[in-house]
Amino acid sequence: MPGIQVCEHLPQMAQQMDKFCLLRSMTHRMNVHGPACSEIYSGREYFGPPITDQARPEDWPSLSSLVMRFKPSPTGLPSSVVLP
Repeated sequence: MPGIQVCEHLPQMAQQMDKFCLLRSMTHRMNVHGPACSEIYSGREYFGPPITDQARPEDWPSLSSLVMRFKPSPTGLPSSVVLP
């Protein structure tokens, strides 16, 4: 899209911005990013004290797992990955 510069490492991303939603900033009050991401992605308040980034069985599914569930890759490669 004209007028959008994402960064020098993603030169073709601006051409695809009609397919994305650009969030300029997000905030949370937690001191641990894992539970904060869970809360932001799910829209639900985190169920316990945010003490670790280690995933727990009670955590909500990650965005990657939802993408893989509803849009599996036809090539056998993962359709989504999460990088810490």
